Amino acid sequence: MAKSFYAVMIRWDILPTEAKVSEIDATLGVLGDWLRFGGHNWLIWSESTPSQIYAALAGKLSQKDSELIVNFDPNSYSGWAPKWVDDWITQRRDGALKVISPPSPSFASLFEPKP
Repeated sequence: MAKSFYAVMIRWDILPTEAKVSEIDATLGVLGDWLRFGGHNWLIWSESTPSQIYAALAGKLSQKDSELIVNFDPNSYSGWAPKWVDDWITQRRDGALKVISPPSPSFASLFEPKP
């Protein structure tokens, strides 16, 4: 199965401990390569499906917590993030695309000031 990007978002009923968030990090680490974009939001590059990611995380959450796993298209998004986030996305995206097409422009280049 080909790897895909997913956004993983958790809404906690009760703010989690650092140990709980580390447990989520470790679970995602088994499923693929990830970065934590915010306190409770991750991007993951994985061969797993959204359902598999959901199932892996579900046992780590309470019934009052919520989780959402959404396919993330690295060629169609906008916003602002630190360069290391752009580098992480671009390296994985371009590595996957080299097989089938030339690399797309980097995320950061989309936000460079235009003359």
